[in-house]
Amino acid sequence: MSPRRNPLDRRRILVPAAFALGATLLPAQTQWLAANPGTSPAPRGNRAMAYDSTRGRVVLFSGYAIPVSAETWEWDGANWALVTAASAPAARINHALAFDFARSLVVLFGGDTGGGTCQGDTWTWDGAVWVQRSPATSPSPRNQHAMGGAPGDRLVMFGGHDGSSVVADTWEWDGTDWTLRNPANSPSARYAHAMAYDSGRGRSVLFGGDSGPGFLLAETWEWDGSNWIRAIPVVAPGPRVNFAMAFDSARSRIVLFGGQSPVGLLADTWEWDGSTWIQRLTPMTPQARRVAGLAFDTSRGRTVIFGGQGAGSLLGDTWEYGPVHPAAYVATGSGCSAAAATPVLAATASAPLPWLGSTFTLRVTQLPVGAQFAPFLVLGFSNPNRPLPWLPCVQRVDGEAFLVPASGGAAGFDLNIPADPAILGTMFHAQVAVLDAVGQPLLHALSNGMMGTVGGR
Repeated sequence: MSPRRNPLDRRRILVPAAFALGATLLPAQTQWLAANPGTSPAPRGNRAMAYDSTRGRVVLFSGYAIPVSAETWEWDGANWALVTAASAPAARINHALAFDFARSLVVLFGGDTGGGTCQGDTWTWDGAVWVQRSPATSPSPRNQHAMGGAPGDRLVMFGGHDGSSVVADTWEWDGTDWTLRNPANSPSARYAHAMAYDSGRGRSVLFGGDSGPGFLLAETWEWDGSNWIRAIPVVAPGPRVNFAMAFDSARSRIVLFGGQSPVGLLADTWEWDGSTWIQRLTPMTPQARRVAGLAFDTSRGRTVIFGGQGAGSLLGDTWEYGPVHPAAYVATGSGCSAAAATPVLAATASAPLPWLGSTFTLRVTQLPVGAQFAPFLVLGFSNPNRPLPWLPCVQRVDGEAFLVPASGGAAGFDLNIPADPAILGTMFHAQVAVLDAVGQPLLHALSNGMMGTVGGR
């Protein structure tokens, strides 16, 4: 439910939009920062990376170093560590790696040995052991294909090069077997494209690639679990191959970086929000490169890039990309109640973070049911934590109170955050108080508190 007045409106101002070269260019709300790990893989390209959200690690396997390696490396946000396993896939390049959320496993398929021999094997990694799988049905051996998450607790793979021709088949992995899909619509055959799974919208996004020989594409396609749908945005990245993409789940954006265009290496950053491609300008950027690895670190809210091939040399640098002002939400303290159940205040899964220009939705559950109970959301910018002698809960908020109509023991509250850069970084607090019109004392219950920080994406 929307409040009568939005406290964040106090600082609303108008900011002119910026335009350049037909693209929507935003102010520097995001940034690339170079990492300086003490330990790092050797410079390499043509590797694959995926983020293991169960263990909080970015996983990198193999790649074109000198020589082609069969190494497994993991990034914890501060350092790279070489992981030794009893068995592992053979050394390879141009393979695909994706995280299977339903089974908490990193999945690898295909690639080539560096001499042009395509592979068709499937492996899984649990953080300690590589296991070669033996599916009853399997895609043909290939390299330079793309793989990512898909609706229905599956992975989806598309295209690639089988050593003699470019393919255009769609396969899904269910944890046990591969299934060839036959959608009514499909992208054309291609290789050296990229895919990332937008888990918020339940779409696997594919961009670019080479349809062969040397015909580079700039198409955007989405897989909804049963069909491919081509998106035709007004603005899009230029044609390219061997770039990298990952889904930033905190900001609900696909991030694309670099690659090879018809005229040379690229160092541009783009984002796809489901309807529009937006080019982002940042104060610093990694140097132009192709065949780099990219993955989104969910626990830290950062997109990580490693290595690739620059102008004439392999690269071994690590960079991280994310918002200059991250949005944040955290539940604080504990509630208390004169009844058995204590109200619980939380952000909703559909709008979990307070981003500039968005609606941030709070929901309170376990409210007492009855006509005499009136829940109020107290919203403000200070958090004095003063105890109440008759109802000593941990969290306190000083601010304005808004009556929130409840139904069935629950209520919702929409906080409309202005698209105003002046409020970036603003911290606010909230708590729900339940009044009892007939009971003693009048204050019947308090929920836990919450603290939010307005971020820009």
